Amino acid sequence: MVLARNKYGSELRDYYMTDILTIPDHLNHIPLTFSVAVLGHQGKLVMVYDRGRQQWEVPGGGLEPGETAYDCVVREIFEESGQRASNLRLCGIFSFYLKSKGNCELGALYAGEVDELLPFAGNDEIEQMTLWDMRSVLAGYIDDITTKWIELAESTLSLK
Repeated sequence: MVLARNKYGSELRDYYMTDILTIPDHLNHIPLTFSVAVLGHQGKLVMVYDRGRQQWEVPGGGLEPGETAYDCVVREIFEESGQRASNLRLCGIFSFYLKSKGNCELGALYAGEVDELLPFAGNDEIEQMTLWDMRSVLAGYIDDITTKWIELAESTLSLK
């Protein structure tokens, strides 16, 4: 089932809510390749602007050799936003069809809080970071897959 699709034709497919990184038997043949994090700070979401895709996203990225999904998301949060997350927890895993590669991969969705906002420094990949209240209009594009990840993780965050 397709839960969301982006402008490149990639699809967020099945989602399995779990707090233990266990891959369902029928998906064991699909590699777990990346992790993403939905992060709250004082009732707002941490969003990063990707230079290449020209859109707002939640921090995340690909696993490096020998890295766990958790280690990956901790590294990606810091690399992309300069932040450290507390109470980081797994919300679930999902299958993701990458149209550019013509294959499916699995990803891990995490949620957590940023207790103390640290300075942000842009880099070659990420142009800026912002805190979004989800009520105001965020200037720029947010794709449907990012929106769905936020929706799936929202219940584990205190976004009041």
